[in-house]
Amino acid sequence: MAAVVTCNNEIKRCRQTRDWPKALWLLNNLKGGQLRADVIVFSTAMSVCERACRWAEAMQLLGDLVSGHLEADVIVCNTCISACANSAQWELGLSLLEEVTRSLQPSVVTYSAAISACEKAAQWQHALHLLGEVSSSEIRPNVITCSAAISSLEKASEWQLALETLQEMEVMLVTPNVISFNSSISACEKATAWQQALCLAFLAPRPDVVTYSAACTACANGTAWQRALQLLRLAEEDLSPDLVMYNAGLSACGQASQWEAALSLLSRVRSPDLISFNAVITACERAAQWAQALELLRRARRRFSGANAVGACAAISACGRARSWRPAVALLLDLISASVASHVAFNAAVSACEKAGQWRVALGLLQRMPKEMPPDLVTYGAVLGALSAAARWASALHVLVSMRMAPDRLCLATALTACQRASRWQCALALTGGRELRSDCVALAQAAESCEAAAARQCPAGGGAGAMVRLLGQLQELGCAELEHSA
Repeated sequence: MAAVVTCNNEIKRCRQTRDWPKALWLLNNLKGGQLRADVIVFSTAMSVCERACRWAEAMQLLGDLVSGHLEADVIVCNTCISACANSAQWELGLSLLEEVTRSLQPSVVTYSAAISACEKAAQWQHALHLLGEVSSSEIRPNVITCSAAISSLEKASEWQLALETLQEMEVMLVTPNVISFNSSISACEKATAWQQALCLAFLAPRPDVVTYSAACTACANGTAWQRALQLLRLAEEDLSPDLVMYNAGLSACGQASQWEAALSLLSRVRSPDLISFNAVITACERAAQWAQALELLRRARRRFSGANAVGACAAISACGRARSWRPAVALLLDLISASVASHVAFNAAVSACEKAGQWRVALGLLQRMPKEMPPDLVTYGAVLGALSAAARWASALHVLVSMRMAPDRLCLATALTACQRASRWQCALALTGGRELRSDCVALAQAAESCEAAAARQCPAGGGAGAMVRLLGQLQELGCAELEHSA
């Protein structure tokens, strides 16, 4: 008997380090020494497997226990269900629960473990069903049971059901704790229900960093940047906000284009990471503060090794908004040399050239795109926009016919505008012949305008004037009365 107790204590020590192989070895050694392991030893070994997320080994031990003519109690079954929960084996966990219900008396721990299994596998319907089952039975649910059910709803972004379950805890005579509130706030955060998340944050008992971070992220997603900063100030008074919370506040400022507030908040972060800098760069990008964006990008480069592709893309976009194409192209070339250039970076640089009227540079960037990263419709659209603004109709048509994919309506319409601006009515007329623009009132009106201009220059009979009449007829058929009148 003393050897069994010693073995059980040795297996218990394995639980701290999750050393399941050693636990199984000790158990096998006990059986090999002609000693009979009791239910307690098996249960201890199972708990090691449960902590190590080794559900198959835990189930094997359960089978060994039964085959050894030992009677599995509810504690052993709870441990096996918890092992299934830790490995997202929810179906097996529910099967065990059903078996316990038939042959034993399940406890609140049994149901909590089964609900946790459903929660980790995103099976929120089953979790709610089990919560309803336990609340209608003689077993009284506890805060762990309810919090696990709310967590399953949080993962499924079912924020309304999460709030309902939180309210029903009062009916079940269960007092919600901060974990219950945090799961509900996270559910609201994922659904951008920032007002509800904010209200819950103020109602939560003893709110912690997780509480404030989730509510702050909800405000960031809902562009309620001032509320996010308010939460940060409260957290700074009561707690020590972590980097996740500061980054949520910076992200809120970024999404609201509040670059000055973002810069001020960044100065309060003790050890900002790359996410922190990129959030502020994004704020500067949205506010067209390209010089600030470039300075922040330089600071980030000095602080962190390696290329910052995300921050560079935002800085390129900031330059584009301000029509500063040179720094945008220089940043793109840096990304190309570091082999981290992306479609987003190329498109942002090409767009910067388009806005600055640099059609030659835009064409050059298009030609520099590597084979493994072919241009997409956004790239082609930006290049065609630059050519259209400069009335470079021939280059626009060349790009159009050279596209590696079928042009969309926007690309065709942009090429049509280039032809219109260059008074190339025949090309404009040819572009409207395709099915993509045949029903586009704006495109037809542009083509008709080109034909009208050609007719005004006294083109041969049946030329621009005749085509204009046909296009106006098409416009009338489509019911584009206003465009027809303007054409």
